[in-house]
Amino acid sequence: GGIFRPVFLESTPRQAILKTAVDARHDGRLDVTVTVATDAADRVVAHVETLDGTPLGGPFGGLVGKGTSVRLATDLPQVAPWSPESPSLYRLVTELRDGKVLLHRHTNIIGFRSFEVRPGQGLFLNGRRILLRGVNRHSFHPETGRATSPELSRSDIELMKSLNMNAVRSAHYPPDRHFLELCDSLGMLVVDELPGWHDAYYTESGRPLVQAMVEHDRNHPSVVLWANGNEGGSNVRLDPLFRLYDPQKRPVIHPDTIHGGFDTHHYPNWQELDDSLQGRGTLWQRLRRKVLGAESALVLPTEMLHGLYDGGNAAGLDAYWTLIESSPRGAGGFLWALFDEAVVRTDQDGHLDSNGSHGPDGLTGPYRELEGGALGVQEIWAPVRISGPAELDRDFEGRLTVENLFHSTNLDRTLMEWELIDFPSPGDEGSEVVLARGSLRPPAIAPGMRGEIALPLPQEANQAEALRLSLLGPQGRRLRTWVLALESGSDRDNQPEDLRKWIQVESEGDFFVLRSDTTSAVFSRQSGQLVRATVAGRSMALSGPRAADWQPGDSSPAPGPAGLAVQVNPLGDTLEVRSQGPMTDLRWRMDSDGWLELSYALVPDVPGLGFDLDPDSVQGIRWLGDGPFRTWANRPAGRRLGLWYTAANDTRTGVDWDYPEMRGYYSGIRWAMVVTEGLDVTMDSTSDTSRYLQLLHPSFGPEPRHSSVPFPEPQLSILHWIPGIGTKFHPWYELAQGSLTQVGTGTYGRVPAPPRGRVRLRFSLHQE
Repeated sequence: GGIFRPVFLESTPRQAILKTAVDARHDGRLDVTVTVATDAADRVVAHVETLDGTPLGGPFGGLVGKGTSVRLATDLPQVAPWSPESPSLYRLVTELRDGKVLLHRHTNIIGFRSFEVRPGQGLFLNGRRILLRGVNRHSFHPETGRATSPELSRSDIELMKSLNMNAVRSAHYPPDRHFLELCDSLGMLVVDELPGWHDAYYTESGRPLVQAMVEHDRNHPSVVLWANGNEGGSNVRLDPLFRLYDPQKRPVIHPDTIHGGFDTHHYPNWQELDDSLQGRGTLWQRLRRKVLGAESALVLPTEMLHGLYDGGNAAGLDAYWTLIESSPRGAGGFLWALFDEAVVRTDQDGHLDSNGSHGPDGLTGPYRELEGGALGVQEIWAPVRISGPAELDRDFEGRLTVENLFHSTNLDRTLMEWELIDFPSPGDEGSEVVLARGSLRPPAIAPGMRGEIALPLPQEANQAEALRLSLLGPQGRRLRTWVLALESGSDRDNQPEDLRKWIQVESEGDFFVLRSDTTSAVFSRQSGQLVRATVAGRSMALSGPRAADWQPGDSSPAPGPAGLAVQVNPLGDTLEVRSQGPMTDLRWRMDSDGWLELSYALVPDVPGLGFDLDPDSVQGIRWLGDGPFRTWANRPAGRRLGLWYTAANDTRTGVDWDYPEMRGYYSGIRWAMVVTEGLDVTMDSTSDTSRYLQLLHPSFGPEPRHSSVPFPEPQLSILHWIPGIGTKFHPWYELAQGSLTQVGTGTYGRVPAPPRGRVRLRFSLHQE
């Protein structure tokens, strides 16, 4: 309650300009309707100038007649068009005169741009097709609620632009004036929305609200669409009023329905989105489109991929965006939502209350803390794509094929920074080393075109492990970072097989032991499983492996002779475990440096194997691989190769905000060190980076719906495939094309051949 937006009293002369209505097109055509309050003035004169006061063209005007409305027009072909990438603004100065006497002066900040809806062809800005890469945003801050500030508006717009968004929906009411002014100056397209949710305004009460909203916001170049209510809160009788008060005649949409040439249905799954874009669906759906005249309607979900907790948003966005981008009827989409809305509870010692699964959930925390999905969105919506493999071969000479996805920006207005990187070896306490760095301006590749960039790499390139590239936009924002592995350094840390010295297996009562100068590994003679490891007299209970599956119950091989054989090979350096269970073949051996190597083979449909350890002993994870966040099968975007560390936490995404979350699935692992209270265990992937690492079992927020994910029972697992994460409304397999495989009780992606693999482990004293 109360006044949560600024309220002003404005004093004007009796003979005054009350308001203006501007229609400024990208070709320089300018029409202005001026409403005056006077009985004595004779003329309205206007001129356009740059923001620093330089006149643009000459003055133009019109006579005041018997009415209170004066129309002015001029052509200014030299103007720079406004767009999200080049938000060029001008000042329109309007004066009310009586002869040579100036009675009143009025100013507007305007931008010249044209926005068109072409049925069946898309949205066009300044004559070129544009897709709305959008998000829903409420006016909200944890400490001030709905009362915001210009500083918060600026930081939110900068955040959205850093995530490569070009549009925002003001859900579910008109935004603050300062928010629209900053969308004008920073470059952000806006869907401006009349309030109304499920229940629409009555016509009589809605009329003054539409008039006030449109007259308040109509001169902002950032506003390109009006929304009449939300999810059933649209009164169609109010639609003509938008056109009455808006000289630009912007389209009016009804979010979550088919109306006005738009299909804005909320939260479609992948198949529903594909059917809408292709005009397919059930007979009833096709008849309904025909009756509504929507066979060529543009598809623009005004809410999609609900970001409850860690689900939705970037999970599935790449599949959705491929559909939207490839269809002429695709107009874009708006993610739900930008940030989690949690309020500081002063009655609960400052607790941040997000109301569980009932409050808005987004790409960031309430204080705009970036979540893993935010980096995924940034990658998927990046304005430049690099073609080719994720790992570059030994003959790489610095040439890369790039595609310009900007709307109106040539690539020579951007900057590409590059670094050649060397990473530490498994278990090494060092940090990454930058061997060389540089930058270059790409060639003038036009929007929608492909071309080649040539990085001036030194001869040391063949010694590096990775090439890191960063794209900086025309305003200096870092829009995307790539890390491409270099084949030359990808396998150099694995000692050649013929140079490794293998330790002999010892027999001690009910156990087999592999013992190097530094490490002892003890195995059960009955089951062949690792029981514990010891370094310098300090032990760690890491037991296993056992099959890691999403089924309840113990999946380890049953002890005893039936179907299980534990033996030492004839050379005495390998402990072999053969079983008719899910793990058909295990082989353990240790080299003189203390590396314990496990080779394994699993039956089909078993995704991997795992070990049991005490979750309370884990203090963090340090790894070389994809990061900085955990991953899901349907959220591959946003990960990049690097050296990362995350301290122990059990963050419930969207309820707690200690990011990145430590517990979960990790991808692209070169090596990972799990830090515990006593011994640390390092796992080396032996160059197979296609597998996943699972560390502990994460917690999820209350009522997660489809935004929770199954985890195998072991606390530390090596997996060949993992599940995806869903949204509040859809399981994850409905967010992608339907060619999925059913495994056990869950639906997963393509299942490979019976998994086989090799992993190395080394135990070391914990470094305080």
